[in-house]
Amino acid sequence: MIVVKAFVFNLMCSAFSFLCDSENPYPEVRNDPRPGTRGSAPIVELKAGKIRGYLMSSSEGRIIYAFESIPYAEPPVNNLRFQPPVPIKSWDKVLDATRLPPMCLQVNPSQLFRTVGQEDCLYLNVYTTRKIETLDGSGGHNISKKIPVVVWVHGGAFSFGYSGDYGPSYLLNKELVLVTLNYRVGVLGFLSTGDSICPGNNGLKDQALAIKWVYENIEKFGGNVKRITLMGQSAGGVSTHLHMLSKGSRNYFQAAASLSGTAFVHWAIQRPEQARSITLKMARIQGCPTTNTHVIHECLKRQNPVFLVANQLNLQDWTPFPAILFAPVIEQESNASFISAHPDVLYSKKDVPQIPWITSTTSQEGYLVLLLLKGLLKLGTFRREWYKLAPLSLNYESFVTAVPHKITTKVKQFYFGDRSPMDVSLDELSEVFSDRFFTFGFEKGLREHSQIAETYGYLWKYKGKYNIANSIGIPSSKWGVGHGEDVFYIFNSSSSYTGFAQTDPEYVISQVIVNVMHNFFALREPLYEDKSGRQDRIWSPVRNTRPIQVLQFDHDIRMISSPHQKTVDFWLSLNLSDTRGFE
Repeated sequence: MIVVKAFVFNLMCSAFSFLCDSENPYPEVRNDPRPGTRGSAPIVELKAGKIRGYLMSSSEGRIIYAFESIPYAEPPVNNLRFQPPVPIKSWDKVLDATRLPPMCLQVNPSQLFRTVGQEDCLYLNVYTTRKIETLDGSGGHNISKKIPVVVWVHGGAFSFGYSGDYGPSYLLNKELVLVTLNYRVGVLGFLSTGDSICPGNNGLKDQALAIKWVYENIEKFGGNVKRITLMGQSAGGVSTHLHMLSKGSRNYFQAAASLSGTAFVHWAIQRPEQARSITLKMARIQGCPTTNTHVIHECLKRQNPVFLVANQLNLQDWTPFPAILFAPVIEQESNASFISAHPDVLYSKKDVPQIPWITSTTSQEGYLVLLLLKGLLKLGTFRREWYKLAPLSLNYESFVTAVPHKITTKVKQFYFGDRSPMDVSLDELSEVFSDRFFTFGFEKGLREHSQIAETYGYLWKYKGKYNIANSIGIPSSKWGVGHGEDVFYIFNSSSSYTGFAQTDPEYVISQVIVNVMHNFFALREPLYEDKSGRQDRIWSPVRNTRPIQVLQFDHDIRMISSPHQKTVDFWLSLNLSDTRGFE
């Protein structure tokens, strides 16, 4: 039956390309240059060849030297599909770096679950405020002072996302080099057969190669290789934390920030049996024989990549769940493995670098899940069929030793008391998803890494004029401070909103978070610097006390006791196997 569904789906794709065709993998260029400045485009000579960029400006008028669509790996197509990335070969001509790259091939929820992008997508973008002169006779650049570097890893449930959605207009009001990167997602980035045939984690290995590229080339853009911070949000935050634990990555940066996602969230690592099961299911959908992993691997490499990616929707039991199908895995130990031990194991052995780390959560992360359910007209169904859908939606069906129904009853009682899920508010529904998907990993990350190095936590509670729910016509006043809301204030993510005017109160909050984050990038401590240059310590690191102290961003910005202790204790009491590490 599932093969018949896939055949019909592929036929529909062929007939109606608007459903799943990647005809326009290049999204609209939103990082517009300053008028009249393209003619004075700077040229940089990298190890692989020369690139020509363009000029743009920050929100406060600072000139930014922009270089987009820089290839860091060979196109992962044909025989390179499902393989680790291969470093880019050199080129002879000056490469045009004035246009955003294509998305990696993906099913994108923000585009009505259309399949968009292309396989040839391993590019990165560099934005710098350090003036780049024309090349001198020796091939060098007239760059004196080196400035901090931040490398941004986008989120998207390891399934979607795009480097071009994170513009530099706010961050680069400060002296900084910003790098945003694409990496393979979904089946193309995280397929695993659980053995040496296709160990998995190729999306993470893409990121690792890009991080190494930054380390080797960023001085050409004025970047300081001793001041590189790796930073990401959601799946990008998880990725950032995993790079801290990976021996292949950790030497190429000296600080990190994981927003709304750590290596301790239950969805960060996929169990081997889960990875094998989803790979077998994909093979059957594509009509591939499942004799052994070599046969599966070779067959999937020959499939139409658009159909392969589009058919991920057929792997879900109840769309949009499971929310994450292909994810990082623990690999067998080898020279090529990205990570070969669970984060719990590595922290217990103190096999973790002593680098400063920021991690965060928003006050109502779970509104992201409610947005998906509401957008798909399934929120009412979820309420009505709580006992059937909660184990799947909250993703604990596979991690219980008790009967799932008993766990579901305990969850209902803890969050709703004797009331029916039909009668509770959106805030209350959101809290369940917030705690299950984000809060536990946030708290555990703070506790564990603060035993290793200076660790800072923040809680984003500020509700501004823009909200992700605006995309389906819901005003911000009727929605919570959900997953990703803080990112609006760090990047001009103009695919989601139009940006802030400097007269907006939101712009003031944006200036504060950019201010403290920049000092973390530059000084390794998130100090606040006022207009006179005086630095204040408004954000204290986590200490070995309970409850944990975090910085709250709201209309007032202050240190508070983390409000999550009770919920963390509750989820621990359920004794789910995914709240503990596994070998």
